[in-house]
Amino acid sequence: MKESWCITRCRLGCELGTVLRILQQIPFQRLLLNHLLQLKQDQFFLRNVKLLPVGVVPSSLSQSSFEKGDLQSTLLDEDKSSRPDLDLSAINDKTVRKKTPGSNSACKGDTGTRPKTKKAGIGSDALIEELESQTLLLTYLRVKAGKNLAELEKKAEKNLLMLCEEKERQQEKLCELKREILLKEREQKLDDALDKQMEVLSPLVPVCEQFKEQYKSFAVALDATRHELPIKNIHIEGDMLTYLDELRKQLTITQELLAEVMPSYSEESAKAFSVLKELKEVSQKLDKELQRSFTQVQNLSFEVSKEVSLHNQRICEENHGLDVVKR
Repeated sequence: MKESWCITRCRLGCELGTVLRILQQIPFQRLLLNHLLQLKQDQFFLRNVKLLPVGVVPSSLSQSSFEKGDLQSTLLDEDKSSRPDLDLSAINDKTVRKKTPGSNSACKGDTGTRPKTKKAGIGSDALIEELESQTLLLTYLRVKAGKNLAELEKKAEKNLLMLCEEKERQQEKLCELKREILLKEREQKLDDALDKQMEVLSPLVPVCEQFKEQYKSFAVALDATRHELPIKNIHIEGDMLTYLDELRKQLTITQELLAEVMPSYSEESAKAFSVLKELKEVSQKLDKELQRSFTQVQNLSFEVSKEVSLHNQRICEENHGLDVVKR
């Protein structure tokens, strides 16, 4: 019985240390923690107290080290827990007698030892029940700590997911801001380029106006001489057949008017045309003769310049000698 009680006590001490380390990191109910610290103090008290007979309490137990409220927990914020009142005579099945001159005669009798052994057995049963209840309490504490750990893990996972989502949102915002900044930079560059182009092209505005006026005059002249140019893709409003009929009528009217106005000038124009043709032939002949004479004049000038250069070379040779001229 004593060995099993010692093994249970060691196991209880290890489990208490483990649970206390867990409770340092996990927020738990203060009432259970106070009860656990009270059990730890009871274990410390049982480990260090020497068992005495019933009704005998030494002076060392009445000192201030085992009074109520002296043991403090370092895990709490200086919260004190009182030691429970224990019957020290009923802890173990072994009693310690106080050595007196008349103790030898008292130990020889069996009538005094039997009640004490009965009380020790009852105390050991109570201690076993108490240890079983403490083991049950520790099991409950373990399960509760595991649940708290699971809840904390779930909360941590939720917080981590929220942080990841927030990070993704912030990254999206950052990408959008980068795009906006790049677009603004491109717009700024385009504005600068347009400003430079305006500075360069602003002097050309009057030139463009002058070109427009010249182009208008050119268009007017082109419209005036349009009948002499080949015309393609004429825009005709309405039906094509009606347009051609009207055009035929207008052409017949124009032909009649021309026949009435210029009947006598046809013969004169024919004579003038023949004269102009002859004049053209004569001018072509004169042009050919002029070209021929021009080539002859060029050849003559070439020959003259050649003769002059040879004459000058000959004079230099006579005056300065052949060696000087070669140098």
